[in-house]
Amino acid sequence: MGVGHVFWYTVEGRGRSLRELRAIRPWYTRYQLNAVPGVAEVASVGGMLRQYRVNVDPNRLPAFKIPISAVVDAVMRSNRTVGGNVVER
Repeated sequence: MGVGHVFWYTVEGRGRSLRELRAIRPWYTRYQLNAVPGVAEVASVGGMLRQYRVNVDPNRLPAFKIPISAVVDAVMRSNRTVGGNVVER
């Protein structure tokens, strides 16, 4: 049985971009609110997500003796610490 949203909050700060304010939520606010008894979930709405893009030239990798699979594995391992998990080939 879904309950829906019960409490909405905003993260505000002068001189901070929407991306910075959005980044505060998963690293600080979420943990503090989840520690409150009775809080089931803290969900985010809005803001700008931080994304990283890795552009690989597969024709240059042999010069460094690095297989593309090593690059994919490295990106997937690093994404585990930040919650991302998308790798396009």
